[in-house]
Amino acid sequence: MLQKKTIYLKLKQIVELFDDYEDIKVKRVLTSGNIFREVEKEKYNLFIEHNWMFEVTTTSIDNELDRKILGYNHNYFETESFKKARIRLNYVLLKSNLNSFVEDIKVFLEKYPNIETLALKLLNVNTKTNKVDNPLSKWIKENAIMKDDRQVIADILNKNFI
Repeated sequence: MLQKKTIYLKLKQIVELFDDYEDIKVKRVLTSGNIFREVEKEKYNLFIEHNWMFEVTTTSIDNELDRKILGYNHNYFETESFKKARIRLNYVLLKSNLNSFVEDIKVFLEKYPNIETLALKLLNVNTKTNKVDNPLSKWIKENAIMKDDRQVIADILNKNFI
C-alpha cells in the first residue's frame, strides 16, 4: 500500500507541475485503460481535476477483437469513468481494418461524444534500426498498414470526410 501511495504522490507532483504552463493547452496522459478501473479512481480523479485528457489506443469498434489484438482484458470503453472523461482516441490502421476503419471511426464518434480528438496511427518497425529484428516489428510488418500506404489512407479519408 505504501508503494501505491508513493506512486500517487509522485504522479500528483508531476501533474501539478504542469498547472502553471499556460502555453500547453492540452495536457494528456496515454493509458492502456486501467485508469478507468474503480481501483484507480484516485489517479483518475487527479487527472480530471487538473483537466487532463486521456489518450487511448484501439484497433476496432468490436471490443472483443480489439482486446484480443491489444492483449487487454478489460472493456474500459463501457465504464462510466471513460464516458465522462476527455478522450483522444488513437485508431491503429491494420490490414484487417483497412475496409472498416471509416465506419469504425463514425461509430466511435457517435457512441462516445466525449472523444475530442481522433488520430489515425501507422505503426513503425524498430525505429532505432528500421529493421524487422524482433517479434513486435515482425508483427507490425505482417499486420499493419505501412507508411508507404499513406496516400491510400488519404484517398479513403478524402472520399469519406470533409
